[in-house]
Amino acid sequence: MTRKTHRQYLDKNLTRYTREKTSFQGWRVCISRQGTMFTRYIPDRAYGGEEGAKAAALALRDEVLAAIAVRPAKEVLEEYRLKFQRPAAKQAEQAEQAAPDTAS
Repeated sequence: MTRKTHRQYLDKNLTRYTREKTSFQGWRVCISRQGTMFTRYIPDRAYGGEEGAKAAALALRDEVLAAIAVRPAKEVLEEYRLKFQRPAAKQAEQAEQAAPDTAS
């Protein structure tokens, strides 16, 4: 079994997207624990380039992992997923929760 290098640890939970055929250039933070996944895309354009976006992605990843260290992962990932959810998706989810249950 090979041992992970320091560089591999630094890039854990990060993926770089640089496809020419899409408008997105940046980093993806993806953390999965206990059957719950949190994914957030960090665009280069919003952070002044690749290095700024990577720094933001690392900071977000470290923040989420620090929260998981002291609280249940499922709870933390769900909280962050909702925090970064798009406004339209939030409204749809709130409407779904407010609607009476018709399954009974």
